[in-house]
Amino acid sequence: MFPRLTKWLSVGLAVLAVAAVMLAMHFRGALAVSRDLQHQAEQRAAQLDANLKASEAARKAEQAQADKFQAIAQQNEQDKVR
Repeated sequence: MFPRLTKWLSVGLAVLAVAAVMLAMHFRGALAVSRDLQHQAEQRAAQLDANLKASEAARKAEQAQADKFQAIAQQNEQDKVR
């Protein structure tokens, strides 16, 4: 009777070991995927930050040019009045 029990315990332990290895491989793959997604998100955030800075610089340049044009227009109006 004990050899039979030992056989089933051995089979059960082997099944558990295989399941543990498969589970570890699954989590390792999931971790790799999550790290890749995090890396992609960080790259996208850096790209968006660079785009925002470029947009702000362009907006400041446009505002400076608009201020110059406004000053020229005001000077032109003052010259017309004189």
